[in-house]
Amino acid sequence: MSFEKLIQSYCKALVENDLTAMLLLFSNLATGQSPLYPLMRASEFYRNLFQTTYRTKVKYKNVFSRSLLPGVIAAHLELAGGRTNGVTAEFECVDILELDGSHKIQRLTIIYDTYPVRLKDQR
Repeated sequence: MSFEKLIQSYCKALVENDLTAMLLLFSNLATGQSPLYPLMRASEFYRNLFQTTYRTKVKYKNVFSRSLLPGVIAAHLELAGGRTNGVTAEFECVDILELDGSHKIQRLTIIYDTYPVRLKDQR
């Protein structure tokens, strides 16, 4: 699967909150983490994420790869959505995907500024 196709499939699973489709993109022992979720198995990470959030928009802006690290790509995304507690937010993030030899995601690290999300949570 090409990097572009992988990111498109990833974005589609995000906006549809489709746990099955998302986990098909990951290796069996894959992990994920973000500023609001500690490092955990990808299956647990996305189960928690999809139970507590929804996305109304996922805009794929760009994908970055480097020939010196052929198994690592970064996706620049814009997301809009909310949490099940009623808080909504729009923000940009970078999702760093470390791939295994079969182009399955083995480690995901999501980077974004949590301030807008945390600020709305406090209201």
